[in-house]
Amino acid sequence: MEENETVTLVIRAIRSFPHRNIRTLVLKSVPLSSTGGQLLELAKQSVSSSTILPPPFRFI
Repeated sequence: MEENETVTLVIRAIRSFPHRNIRTLVLKSVPLSSTGGQLLELAKQSVSSSTILPPPFRFI
């Protein structure tokens, strides 16, 4: 596998299970060599900077 291989990920951001407030978050050019912690940090940054997702999203 080459070091520069990247993928596009679609992540479901869930705001409320009872009210079924679910939004999708598309992360482009994510390297395959990234760890789970790095992916979580990337998702947190994308949610906080996104204008299409209504606040507040909590991270537990």
